[in-house]
Amino acid sequence: MADASSSLPLLSSLLIPLFLLFASLSWRWTKSVRKNLPPSPPSFPIIGHLHLLAKLPPHRALAAIAAAPGPVVSASDPARPVSSAPAAEECFTAHDVAFANRPNLLVPQTLGFVCTTMGWTPHGPLWRDLRRIYAVHLLSSAALRSSSDSRTRAVRSLAKALFREPGVSEPDGPRRVEMKSRLFKLAYDVMMGLVATALEESAEERQRFREIVEETSAVSGAVNVADFFPALRRLGWRGTERKLARLVQKRHHRRTDRASSLPPASEWQQRRGGGDRERR
Repeated sequence: MADASSSLPLLSSLLIPLFLLFASLSWRWTKSVRKNLPPSPPSFPIIGHLHLLAKLPPHRALAAIAAAPGPVVSASDPARPVSSAPAAEECFTAHDVAFANRPNLLVPQTLGFVCTTMGWTPHGPLWRDLRRIYAVHLLSSAALRSSSDSRTRAVRSLAKALFREPGVSEPDGPRRVEMKSRLFKLAYDVMMGLVATALEESAEERQRFREIVEETSAVSGAVNVADFFPALRRLGWRGTERKLARLVQKRHHRRTDRASSLPPASEWQQRRGGGDRERR
């Protein structure tokens, strides 16, 4: 037992230099292979440039990274700062297909049905099919004409509510009116008019949907360290997976409740057909 404990310092003194030598050689080899990459700020072998993102908000940290090397920066994290107009134009013209893909992050994998929704699916056949469905059934001239009545009603309802709202009077100016919830209701009513004109929802259901949207936006816009180090996903880093699981359950329950309240197919077709005949 004493011999084993006495050999530990010797073993550590041998393994630590070997590990540092291996990390240094691998870093130099990687740097020598990538000769065509843009300039890069100094980085560490394991964490890369993540230490540069720790002290500032992400947008300010990326701006500080891009300020020194040049308009295009090569970094070891998923972000590639492009800070000049010609370089950004080239990204969207000459290399638009390469930049059209989305990164494989935790939020799209969980909330985007394994990256199969329009906003998160990679560029490919599925993305083209979804884009065609949106263009034909939601954003075409015929679809927009068919939903013009519901959009007009939503805007008129907002205007009437603004006139009826007393608001908060200023001493020497116009009155102030809270617009955030009203604009959300307007967007919600327009969206529901596009995809489900035969279903009316209560204010409680609308508020429930708003909470889900706000929670989804907060989770999607947050910086998740597990996206940089996928091994941390198994450890439940900062409880992000638990938050996403609860959000998935909320969205699933709402879809189930909404599907159960839809009218029968025959009544749906009768309503849509009657509306089309009236518009003709």
